[in-house]
Amino acid sequence: MNLIKKLKWFYQRGKTGYADCDWWDLHTYLCNIIIAGLTDLKEKGHGCPNEFWNSDAEREECKKWIKTLEEIIGGFEAGKLLVDHNYVYIKKEISVDGVNYYKYEYDEELAKKLSIKFDKGMELFKRNFMYFWD
Repeated sequence: MNLIKKLKWFYQRGKTGYADCDWWDLHTYLCNIIIAGLTDLKEKGHGCPNEFWNSDAEREECKKWIKTLEEIIGGFEAGKLLVDHNYVYIKKEISVDGVNYYKYEYDEELAKKLSIKFDKGMELFKRNFMYFWD
């Protein structure tokens, strides 16, 4: 890739948080940012919102919060798979006159499961948005 474009995009991200190349596929860019940010919050965070705090669970006081973050992250990972349609297609090998070909069929069941997981993650994301701090 062109070094000048990479430098331009680096500068744009520093200035606005995204670059021209990001808004061409903004949903994937946002999924990546949210997954990375919430993963760091989950792994490096020091506390959790009061409603998730369990004072009876010594050393695991924030276990409910960690679980919620994992579900949100999983939802956005499912969203990424839906965006990249290759993951919802089944590769089938067929043979015609002794020559092998590949046929791809849409996996409706997998797409539905991923959509449900994404929707659940989005609902939790919306419900807990104001808690993404440390």
